[in-house]
Amino acid sequence: MRDRESRIADTELIFPGIDFHEPRNLIEGAASQYLALRCYDFFTKETSPTIKQGLAALRAAWLLDEMDKKTPGQHYDWLAVLFRRKAQFLYNEAIAREQNGRETLSGMKTFGPDTDKNYSYEGVLYLCAYLRYKFGPAGDPSQRKESLEDARRTIAKIFGMGKSSKDKPGPLLEHAREIYDAINKELNESDE
Repeated sequence: MRDRESRIADTELIFPGIDFHEPRNLIEGAASQYLALRCYDFFTKETSPTIKQGLAALRAAWLLDEMDKKTPGQHYDWLAVLFRRKAQFLYNEAIAREQNGRETLSGMKTFGPDTDKNYSYEGVLYLCAYLRYKFGPAGDPSQRKESLEDARRTIAKIFGMGKSSKDKPGPLLEHAREIYDAINKELNESDE
């Protein structure tokens, strides 16, 4: 297996003390998501590896949030932000790859990130925009503006896709509208 030892060493460096021979707890769960993220580099494009990496990064961030609640001061909150930034990149990269034909999302059964609700491709679009708004570039004002404009176009696709709005999940539309309005507000403030 290419890169196997390096992936294991990196995982142990980030998540010291993991033990996959005992029942898993939060740290092993987060480490598992990180390993999944790293392993998808070796999958073929037909398996939709980029979006699956994004899912793994987002799930790792959730687990790290829980770890931070249980043991504050260990910098799990900082690590969670890093994983969300990685998810932001990967979700947007997955959409770009799907649009230019380098990867497909049609092999996905559920688009996640949780297993309770599946908002399909529109949910992926929402997460792309949400993650870009919350965790996209922030230091350079021109980069931030460009990123927000792209996020606004992405979220607008939810309202303009095929089916009428009444056929779409209400919670998704509500959240999409909130993010769209927040992005517009920030863009309008930056123009002033």
